[in-house]
Amino acid sequence: MATATGSKRLFISYRRSDTDALAGRIKDRLHDQLPDWNVFMDVASIEAGAAFKQVIDTTLAQSSVLVSLIGRNWLSGSRIHEPGDLVRYEIATTLSNHTRIIPVLVNDAKMPSVGELPADIAALAELNGIELRHTRFDDDFQNLIKAVAGRNYRARKTFADPIFAIARRVVWGALLGAVVALVGLAVHLQVTGKSASERIAEDAVAIVILPATLVGGLFGYWRARRRK
Repeated sequence: MATATGSKRLFISYRRSDTDALAGRIKDRLHDQLPDWNVFMDVASIEAGAAFKQVIDTTLAQSSVLVSLIGRNWLSGSRIHEPGDLVRYEIATTLSNHTRIIPVLVNDAKMPSVGELPADIAALAELNGIELRHTRFDDDFQNLIKAVAGRNYRARKTFADPIFAIARRVVWGALLGAVVALVGLAVHLQVTGKSASERIAEDAVAIVILPATLVGGLFGYWRARRRK
């Protein structure tokens, strides 16, 4: 369901004792790469003095996707079976609203079974989840983006991404140009039978290294621009 302003709303459900720090990192990334989505996370999104439960209810009713972060301690103890457990309440409300839920299994966490969950959220166990691993965070996060916004969605790149890509190709091009010039110079010296100091003193042939480096850098820049 879209919000009144027409933007899409995503609700992050998590257990603070389980995935607190990761939830904030995910919120920041989602906000950056899905600028047309309104990403909600209770601690960061609820103003001081606001009625906490009321804000949760309103936001859940307006959300089009709930991302449920499930870590290794998500089921620890018996909290999920307590009627007042907020995580249970968020998922149960979302299921009753027929809103889409994406379970995200953090760092090799396992999907809970139907028998491990109270009846009002047992349907969560039947949903297809995605993994989010520390060792493959960037790749797994792109899978999350696609799961939320669709496989054809192009996540917004940060300003630094194309700059670094161009700079990397310019540096590699310049290095390649310098290597080619040095190899050519070595071959030239071998053919003439003179030492490097003699050739440099005679006609400064080593000066070709600088323009070769510049040409290589320009070639790298051209290649980077073509790939954009």
